[in-house]
Amino acid sequence: MVNRGLVNADRSVAAAPTLRRAPSCIFRIALASSSAIVLTLSLVNVEGKFNHLEDQVAHEAAALNDFDRTLTRYGDDRLTALRPLLMRYARAIAGPEWLLLHEGKRSLDIDTIYAEISKALRQIEPESQRQQLAYAEALHQFDDLSDLRDERIDAAIITLPLIYWFTTLAMISLMVVLAAINRPTIERTMITVVIAAVIGLLLALVFVFDAPFQGSGAIAPTPFEFVMEQMAARK
Repeated sequence: MVNRGLVNADRSVAAAPTLRRAPSCIFRIALASSSAIVLTLSLVNVEGKFNHLEDQVAHEAAALNDFDRTLTRYGDDRLTALRPLLMRYARAIAGPEWLLLHEGKRSLDIDTIYAEISKALRQIEPESQRQQLAYAEALHQFDDLSDLRDERIDAAIITLPLIYWFTTLAMISLMVVLAAINRPTIERTMITVVIAAVIGLLLALVFVFDAPFQGSGAIAPTPFEFVMEQMAARK
C-alpha cells in the first residue's frame, strides 16, 4: 500500500508540469489560429484590391485607345494632329508616372500634356452633325481619362492601416514568448516550425498584395504598352 501511494505521488508530481503547461499550449494554439484567420481575411481583402487595380489599369488603357480611335475617325486634321500628344501622354504614364505610383504622386509632364490637348479640343468647332456627335464623344472620353487617372493614383496609396501591422506583430511576439517558455520537444518544435511557416507565408503574401505598385510582384504597365503598339499601328 505504501509503495502504491509513493507511485501515485510520483505520477502526480510528474503530471503537475504537464497540467501547468497545458493552458499555455492551448493559448498558443488559439493565438496561432486567430493570427492565421486574421491574415487569411486580410489576404482576401488586399488580393481583391490588387485585382481591382489591375482591372482599373486595363480600363484606363482601353479608354485611351478608344479616344485615339475617335481622333482618327473624326476626319479633321486638327484632331489628328493631337495623336502624337496622346502618344506622349501614354508613354509618360507607362514610364515616369508608373515609378511614382507607390508614393501616390503624379507626373507633372502628364498634367502639361493633358492641358495642351484640352486647350486644342476646346478650339474645335464641329461643322457637320456627324462631327458634332464624334466631338461630343471625344470630349466625354477625354474627361474619362482624367477621372480614371485620378482613381488609379488615389487607389495606389490605399494600404492596410498601421494599427493592423502593430496588432499582427504583437500577436506573433506573444506566440514566440509562449513557445520559448515551454519545454522544447521534437513534437512541439515541429508544430512551432509549421505554424511559423504558415503565418510567415500568409504575412508575406499580404505584404506583397498590399503594395500593388512596388516590388517584383507589382502591377506592370503592360496594358498601356499594348495600347501604344495599337496606336502606333493605327493610320
